[in-house]
Amino acid sequence: SSDKDPLYNSISNMEGIKVLQWIPPDELLKYYNASDVYLLPMFSKYGGTKISIAGGPGVALMEAMSCNLPVVSTGLNHLRLENVESAGKNPSNFKEFCLGINEILLNPKSFLGGREMVLNDLDWNRLTKRYIDIYSDLFLKYEFSKN
Repeated sequence: SSDKDPLYNSISNMEGIKVLQWIPPDELLKYYNASDVYLLPMFSKYGGTKISIAGGPGVALMEAMSCNLPVVSTGLNHLRLENVESAGKNPSNFKEFCLGINEILLNPKSFLGGREMVLNDLDWNRLTKRYIDIYSDLFLKYEFSKN
């Protein structure tokens, strides 16, 4: 995103790589469908193994997955779904991030489970039901009173 970002600097000048920053929302689908892989690194320290756990997977990751675009993102660890590897790679450090990109580009058809995962496990109706169930259980467990 800036000249001081080591990841941006390392990939922005590579042949065949186009780093996009802001895209108007009404054009996103076109870019997702034209891409080979969606990259969303969320390292708190480039080259290290610290990974952001506060942000969650994010909407952009879900959008890419719903377009069946293979992803390389530390955000996949937030999904807590079985077979999450069918959607892409979940690196724990920068080296694994780079290896994940390579693996997906060499075997793209092995990572086409994202759309099914989003439709089956992450749609709004299921998520809403999960939250209602969680809160209902909490209310019952702690028997909140009107006092």
